[in-house]
Amino acid sequence: MNYELTDLRPVSNETAFRKTVTAVGLSLISLVLFFNSLYGLPTLFLSSGIFGMSEAVTEIVCSLAESVVYILCLLLPILVFKIIMGKSERTRPFLGVSADAGLFLVIPAVVGLNTAISFLNFEIFSFLPSAYATPESALPDSVNIILELIGTALIPAVFEELYFRGCILTNLLPYGKTGAVFISAFTFALMHGSFQKFLHTFCAGLMLGCVYLLYRSIWPGVLIHFFNNLISVMSYGWIGKASGIFAAVPMLVTELAIMTAGLAFSALFLIRLYKKKPPMPLSYVPVEDRPVENYLSNAARPTLIIYTVLAVVMAAGNVLYAIFYF
Repeated sequence: MNYELTDLRPVSNETAFRKTVTAVGLSLISLVLFFNSLYGLPTLFLSSGIFGMSEAVTEIVCSLAESVVYILCLLLPILVFKIIMGKSERTRPFLGVSADAGLFLVIPAVVGLNTAISFLNFEIFSFLPSAYATPESALPDSVNIILELIGTALIPAVFEELYFRGCILTNLLPYGKTGAVFISAFTFALMHGSFQKFLHTFCAGLMLGCVYLLYRSIWPGVLIHFFNNLISVMSYGWIGKASGIFAAVPMLVTELAIMTAGLAFSALFLIRLYKKKPPMPLSYVPVEDRPVENYLSNAARPTLIIYTVLAVVMAAGNVLYAIFYF
């Protein structure tokens, strides 16, 4: 039995869980609204050139401004979640450093496995058109790579982990580890707004959630997320520079090498995990101490359903946009 902090009224685990899921759903809805209303504003406002900036300077400023807006779009939903929860019990993310030598195995293992799943994912859904296109740039390749590292690799790695694992997963953990990992992974995959990306982002969310449970820290997931995004950035860079048959060969060879390494490191990590228990975190917080019966039915809150519908509509809109405008 749980208790409200305001007047110590007893609250059932199911009631507390439903309130947490409702708060999660509302914060996710706010995430969709923030991204759709704020993310494109810097480019729309600054690209008009009203400040007399050159094309190259404008592109840099727009990229950095969008990175700042991206951070806000992921921090504001955390604030929304805290406001909705009020004085009710909520759990802070595990920000301590908790790792051992096994981390040097699990990072390449998860990155390699996710690369393999991503490869299969895009092969399966290759029939769907994509609305994602890289616009022409007035900047040198070196500057573009730096901007991509900041805006595509580093910032999403830190702040998406902070929100989806540090906020959503952490606050659902007391009611069941399996369900918490599933919901955080499912909502993480929906956030990308793409049918083509759903399968591998969902699997990535599951693996990142398990790593978070294993190490009780957000930072291993941040590293995995960063290296995974880094591979994507570098791969797209190679494709842009290559031509003819070489446009496909370097990418294919690189992905096959990463996949093979991922399988090898996964085997080594499982062997280590079998022989040695996972590391005890520096600040251990017990989880799953208030399990909820009928987890899925209690988790099917209207706010989470609305978020799912919005994400599916956005993904369908991207497909239609690609059909009619590309």
